[in-house]
Amino acid sequence: MGTKQYGSRTFLELGVGGTHTIEVLLNLRHVDIKWWNSDVSSHQKQLFRLLGRRVLPAECSAEIEQYHHKKRRRAGGGIGKKSIVIGEKNIKAASAAGGIE
Repeated sequence: MGTKQYGSRTFLELGVGGTHTIEVLLNLRHVDIKWWNSDVSSHQKQLFRLLGRRVLPAECSAEIEQYHHKKRRRAGGGIGKKSIVIGEKNIKAASAAGGIE
């Protein structure tokens, strides 16, 4: 299987996480096609890095924040659960045993 050759307009679908797909239309000037295809894998890595650092945060910031908010809620035990700090348990046990006044 050979390396993909790009034309002046190439449509890319990029999977982001397990549930999102980003559609990108890459427009290359005719004078740049030969340059792009000379080292496709390196240029693709640079393009994907640029998309990940600049485009995704700007275009998908609400979705990214919502995802992280859900993840934090799940990690925190959900709504209505109180988290008990281990230090509190130790203090109660020590005071019951007569170690803390």
